[in-house]
Amino acid sequence: VVGRCWSNFFARPFFYLALGLLSVLPAVIVEIAALTVQMDPQLAVRLLNMVCGALAGAAIASAVFQSFLGRELGLAEALGQGLASFLNLAILALLVNILIFLGALLLMFPGLIVACMCFVAVPVCVVEMRPPTDSAIRSINLTHDYRLSILPFIIIYFSAIAFLPKLGILAAASFYAGNDVSGMIIADLVLIPLNIFYGLAAALRYADLRLVKEGVTADMLATEPD
Repeated sequence: VVGRCWSNFFARPFFYLALGLLSVLPAVIVEIAALTVQMDPQLAVRLLNMVCGALAGAAIASAVFQSFLGRELGLAEALGQGLASFLNLAILALLVNILIFLGALLLMFPGLIVACMCFVAVPVCVVEMRPPTDSAIRSINLTHDYRLSILPFIIIYFSAIAFLPKLGILAAASFYAGNDVSGMIIADLVLIPLNIFYGLAAALRYADLRLVKEGVTADMLATEPD
């Protein structure tokens, strides 16, 4: 999957970078606004990152599946695919993150397992047009017996998520006298490549699981949502 993520990214780097930027842009705007009004933006930023990350993941999945047919979606068209399921994606993002948080309270490892179980929930939601709860359950069923192969990617991703905010705050301390909001902005910008590769990996793993478990080929995914 990692090799195919790189191949897909380098086939259209500016397209995926644009989607990655859009996944953090609303949060960055809120953080910049917080600098001027002296407010704590953390809750709003976390919610925006959850929802916009899911929306970007849906757009990435749509672009990946259309690429199986040799078709390149434009940025607006890919985002349109995600926006068509915006409410479901927003609820799904909140649901999955709550489940991961509750699992993480139990000594962390259960949270990682929950993340593995829900790894392909966003592609399920956008391709199969399922509501949030059904998308999560469908992802749990699809990833059954394959979670150990997903786990290393999840560990790397969430380790980076935990580390990068600290990196951002340290960078801000050097340039902005320790302003935490500036650190959050820097950390969000560094998250762009992580969001891109998470979306690519989820889309490609979803396609693999549909093929292995149900015999659904890549071109079928691109032409016929369930």
